[in-house]
Order: sequence, then C-alpha cells, then structure tokens
Amino acid sequence: MRRAIAGLDVPIGTILKNDHSFGPEDIANLTAAFEAALARLALTDRKDPLTPPVAKAVIQLAKDGERDPERLRDGALRTLGK
Repeated sequence: MRRAIAGLDVPIGTILKNDHSFGPEDIANLTAAFEAALARLALTDRKDPLTPPVAKAVIQLAKDGERDPERLRDGALRTLGK
C-alpha cells in the first residue's frame, strides 16, 4: 500500500490523484500492473512518452472492471500493440 502512495509521482499516480473511482487496494493493483508493463517494455525513464499511454490503458481496463494486476498488465500491452 505504501508503495502505491509513494508511486503517485509516476504517470499513473498523477492520473489517479484526482480520480476517486478506486480504493487503496485497487490503486496498489493498478500501480503494480503499470510497473510490470513498463518493465516488460524495458522503460525505466518515467518521462518517456510511452508511459502515459501505458497508465491510461491500465486505468481504462480497471474502469471496465478488471482488477487482477497480471491481466491489467497484459491487457494494457495488448492495447498498445506490444
């Protein structure tokens, strides 16, 4: 949980900061999925232009009802064609 809050400076945290659709556990799962997707893409620079689309894909999948971090990660990568 603490990691998700500390991660609010990454693109997914910036997007979620004003979105009250998700509880703390959901945010932890979204953050884990986001980080895992970035790792699969070998993106270490959080200012890379691809990071916001990854975050938005994870969030959209979660808004559609998915909460499993692995499925969120895989779905976001599919959405991005990766």
